[in-house]
Amino acid sequence: MASGDHLPHRIILSRKGWDSSAGGKPSPIFSDGTLLSLPIPDCGSGVRFRDLRSHDNQVEIGNLVEGLTRGRVRGESELHLDPDLRKNAISRNVFQPAFGQVGTAQSHLENQSVRKSTATEDKALFLFFGLYQHVEMSGGWRYVSRARKLHVIFGWLQVDRILRLPGDDVPVSLKRHPHAIPSFIVEAELRRRSKDKRNNTIYLPREKLTFCDNLAGSGLFDAPFRLDEDDPRRLSAPSQAQPSLWRLPSFFHGLSNMGKQPSPSGEFWKPQRKGYGQEFVLDVPPQSSEIHEWLVRLFRKGIAPQPKTVFGNG
Repeated sequence: MASGDHLPHRIILSRKGWDSSAGGKPSPIFSDGTLLSLPIPDCGSGVRFRDLRSHDNQVEIGNLVEGLTRGRVRGESELHLDPDLRKNAISRNVFQPAFGQVGTAQSHLENQSVRKSTATEDKALFLFFGLYQHVEMSGGWRYVSRARKLHVIFGWLQVDRILRLPGDDVPVSLKRHPHAIPSFIVEAELRRRSKDKRNNTIYLPREKLTFCDNLAGSGLFDAPFRLDEDDPRRLSAPSQAQPSLWRLPSFFHGLSNMGKQPSPSGEFWKPQRKGYGQEFVLDVPPQSSEIHEWLVRLFRKGIAPQPKTVFGNG
């Protein structure tokens, strides 16, 4: 069992990828259980949907998005590749995993003491989730009839350091990141704020997770996602039709940005996520065995088996 020193001081459930407003549709779950988080459309990023590569290079992403949206999103449309967690997502010579945030969402992170000072070592852990639905190829890509929409955790990043832009130097490996360019979405958010309150930020990961030192500090969950399993990646309650009705371990009660919610009942908390919030922060108490056990289970379930993977730190 890991000691409290190895746990993140904060866990952030961070909403990313397509949904009913951004992209207009869910991201796909393929028939083999593979999750693919589709980046939201953007302008000025220089990366198009047709430039994206699937995990196995077997799916042409431009055709996928055109089929799922019935042509509303084109393969030539530019996108916001953030969080950027997979080297082969696009063709490139250098790669730096990163996640950017700005505006109201970044202010919420700061208000919740997520790395307010670069000297503070709080090991904040972002768990990225999005809206998903099963898809199939039948004369073109389409969503499976009557398949449920679900909120699912698809990736992670444990913070090592941050860049505050435009003040901090941006390494060559991040020059194409939409928050470094900056893209249309980032520029639009910055224009809404006065110059002294602009908060364009890029989070960079640790080399290894503190609570599982055989795993990288950032990445995508690649184990097949199955509806018939009790998978901790799944946020949506199994018995509910609405994806925003969640079932979480009771220790998540008090998660920020959730508004008034019912109290936990037994081992579970069943809130309903409302509004347009992106970042939901949980303060982790020192030496919390139940949170450590949940994190170990999340990564065991979410990552395809690798030789000599060790969970925990002793």
